[in-house]
Amino acid sequence: MNWFLERCLAGTSVCLLVLTGFLLECFLIAPYSIPYGSTTYNLLFLFALFCTTIFMHNLYTMMFHDPSIRSVMLSNRRGPDWSYCLRCESVRPPRAHHCRRCDVCILRFDHHCTFLGKTSVF
Repeated sequence: MNWFLERCLAGTSVCLLVLTGFLLECFLIAPYSIPYGSTTYNLLFLFALFCTTIFMHNLYTMMFHDPSIRSVMLSNRRGPDWSYCLRCESVRPPRAHHCRRCDVCILRFDHHCTFLGKTSVF
């Protein structure tokens, strides 16, 4: 299975899980504890919608953004802070680290997300 299909399947499953939680909270759980149409219910609905929208945007950005230095045009001139990656056998810019799971140098590496199978950056 290629990397794009794996990310799409993982991202789709996470999206469905988040949307299911949003729908359950707003239309099944909240109406029993908060009167439907009240100010509190409307504020809760707007807050849940805002959080879901932000989460979906961040998930989409993480799925389709490539943080590796493969797409960066590396010049022959190295700055004083540049180093050499023995695994990639190429120079890498400052603040780039090698991800062992992706087997590529990542600019501003934070951690590797096991849910999406992709590296998360700062």
